[in-house]
Amino acid sequence: MPQIAKETNGGMFATEHRYYGKSLPNIPNHKLTEYYKYLSSFLALQDVAILIKMLKSDPKFMASKVVVIGGSYAGNLAAWMRVLYPNLVDAALAASAPVLAKKDCPEFLEAVRDTFAKYGTKNCINHIANRFKEYEDLLKSPQGIEILKRKLNINSDLTILENQQKLFTRLYEELADTAQSGPPSDVVKKCHQYQYGHNRKLRDTPISWRDYSNIEFNPWTDDDSWYYQACNEFGYQMTTSAEKQPFVHWSPLNYTLKSCKRYIDGDIERRMDQGVFLTNQMYGGLTPNVTKVVFTHGDMDPWRSLGIKQSLGPEAPAITIEGTAHCGIILQEMDGEPIKMKLARVYVKNLIKKWISE
Repeated sequence: MPQIAKETNGGMFATEHRYYGKSLPNIPNHKLTEYYKYLSSFLALQDVAILIKMLKSDPKFMASKVVVIGGSYAGNLAAWMRVLYPNLVDAALAASAPVLAKKDCPEFLEAVRDTFAKYGTKNCINHIANRFKEYEDLLKSPQGIEILKRKLNINSDLTILENQQKLFTRLYEELADTAQSGPPSDVVKKCHQYQYGHNRKLRDTPISWRDYSNIEFNPWTDDDSWYYQACNEFGYQMTTSAEKQPFVHWSPLNYTLKSCKRYIDGDIERRMDQGVFLTNQMYGGLTPNVTKVVFTHGDMDPWRSLGIKQSLGPEAPAITIEGTAHCGIILQEMDGEPIKMKLARVYVKNLIKKWISE
């Protein structure tokens, strides 16, 4: 953003998504669904449209072109602003945007597998699979459970199925975070951890394992706004229902949906199915009717599994940048990043400048 603004003599404005600010009141748990009823991507986009109209009422910006830039969910919003408000927005960059709403998303962990297979050590996937199988086997007996609790320093009751599922979900998340955040060297370090064991202290492995002392399933979360949207609009349930992943099958859909009990009254699956259908119908899913939007992904990023990776046309190109992770293109340039990322930034910047000069 700063580069584009500087080269086009532009002004920069940041928007705060409704319900994600710091001035939110404390809402009793039994009133959550009533409180959150005005939280949706559609209303958030309307907020941005109102802001643009307000800014354009200033003579200083009246003739200005408008570029919206976002990464991850904000990347969705950037693309969707062009879908709904092409008269207000002249160009957009949607970085690492999972624009496809989907209830059951086993592709996410499949993409994690692909990242570790591509950027990890030679036998990394086998080491991961063996470690998960070891943990799974230990859960089959009381003696094994005690061994596993000592291995991972767990204080919770692992005879409870939901706690067992929570443990594996936390392990999946740790691998996914490594893939999503990058760089490739961190994937290698994580492979070493799975090869040599949880307790081995490797001097070249600064990535710490998470604290597993408290592994208890709890549908409550500190991230209410995002979970409410996932449950009601997007789905995004990262399950292990696919066969082609090395992480064993401890995160089925019926487990992940339990976290939505807090945000949906009644039939959770029915409400999520409706939300996913309406989201894709409104915005177009993987084939939105849109131009002058550039979609970018890092090939390490598991969120790319729900994003647009094939160009939709000459004015809606999609590029995937090897050796990079989530939202890398909109982050500040870092030492050691791949030359392909530097080239991608130049390409995107020139493309946007071309579009707003037409």
